[in-house]
Amino acid sequence: MDDVIAAESKVAEAKSESAPLNRLRSMFRANENVLEHFVQLALAATIILVEASNTRMVPSLGRVLLDASYTLVVFSAVLSIISVVRGHIFFIQVTNMLTPSVQRSKQ
Repeated sequence: MDDVIAAESKVAEAKSESAPLNRLRSMFRANENVLEHFVQLALAATIILVEASNTRMVPSLGRVLLDASYTLVVFSAVLSIISVVRGHIFFIQVTNMLTPSVQRSKQ
């Protein structure tokens, strides 16, 4: 019985020691997610705007880029918007979780 209690206390100690590192990894993952989907969103928006434009420098660029996949590009843009917003929310949550432990370690 004492062995089980000792093992559980070691596991709890290991989890508490690794918690700041796990939060930091989560923060990096959220940041990477936002950056990745922001680029995808910018490209999709550019393609949609080129197609919708009446004054084009290259007359058929929109048709070449969007041929039959306009719905797919719009769907991709919507999913990218959702991912960017979700990534920002997750980033804020992780940052708020990280802040108290950083302040405690400075004391």
